[in-house]
Amino acid sequence: MKKFLFFLSVAFVLGFNTNANTIEIKDGNNCEQFLADYEVWVNEVIEIYEKVKNNPMDVENTQKLMEATEKMSEWSEKWEGLVDCSDNEEYVKKMEKLEKKVEEVMGE
Repeated sequence: MKKFLFFLSVAFVLGFNTNANTIEIKDGNNCEQFLADYEVWVNEVIEIYEKVKNNPMDVENTQKLMEATEKMSEWSEKWEGLVDCSDNEEYVKKMEKLEKKVEEVMGE
């Protein structure tokens, strides 16, 4: 979680807007659903980041990257609010794996 918060703080330093659309978690197993939704977001951010990295002048994908990263604080707040998830080692490991995936790509 520390790494995710570090990544989040980097986004703030870069000036990303945190007033994003609300992330909604469907009923059912909130932990599983949260992680599934978060993984989709992670993959989208990575895909867009790679496009921007390969072509920094790509205004459209740069905008998409900013929009995607706007949700970072919302993801963090939602995770912290899912106490049953953030206190469960199985879910924490899954979350850390996803965080590492983003860090490896964006930390290059």
